[in-house]
Amino acid sequence: MQLIIKEITPGYFHIKEAKVHVTLVVGSKKALLWDTGYGITDLMSAIRSITMLPLIVINSHSHIDHIGGNFAFDEVYINPTALASAAFFNSAPIREIGLIRTINVHHAVKRDYSLTRMTAVREGKIFDLGDKTVEVIEIPGHTEADLALWIKEDEVMLTADAVNYVMWLYFSDQVKQSTIVKSLTKLAEYPIKNIIASHRHTPLSHHYLVELRDVIANLRKETCIAVDPSAMPLSDHTDLLEFHTLILHKEVQIVMRENQFDIY
Repeated sequence: MQLIIKEITPGYFHIKEAKVHVTLVVGSKKALLWDTGYGITDLMSAIRSITMLPLIVINSHSHIDHIGGNFAFDEVYINPTALASAAFFNSAPIREIGLIRTINVHHAVKRDYSLTRMTAVREGKIFDLGDKTVEVIEIPGHTEADLALWIKEDEVMLTADAVNYVMWLYFSDQVKQSTIVKSLTKLAEYPIKNIIASHRHTPLSHHYLVELRDVIANLRKETCIAVDPSAMPLSDHTDLLEFHTLILHKEVQIVMRENQFDIY
């Protein structure tokens, strides 16, 4: 499989592997890699074709399309709440099932994650790239351990799966509708120029974020339809509900669990 590299805004590169983008932020002294993809290609070679600067690696959350390439790095930062699920999703049997279901690979290449040091990172941590500073923000929603990154010099927010045209919000029993709204409100308080998401090839806007937040805040169970759980990777839940709407003329799909609704 060939990786596709695109500079989506100056100094910010999307590297596409199958159905996901990992994001490389290049500063004047260091570079930062946001997620590591499925781990089925030579991501390091792609990175080094862009920059030879020292590299900081951060996982946004623990799903297989964001942590699969961790094996290639000495150290990866992650929300400590996501450590157990990261180990689960990168375990050989779950990884193989997940890759077959999500990207139709016939066989998952075995990877050794034991040499990668997983380092806890929490909200407020600042990484200095030279001409850019990267602030870690905790935003439970897509999972209870989601992170976002704020680069104030460029007014860029990296949101991974927390802001997209398809919002899968059912992965954690701990996250309620009100929590998701609170996290998106938290992001909306920043003076964002561009939102870079893992499943979008171009940046999203602050306006989109606010409208998405408001749609989720006003969702009611009776406006949603049941979803066939077999269509959802690694999911056997029968309480999934799906809602479609238009935000800025784009169709947005939101999938939640029935027990997540707590705004009336």
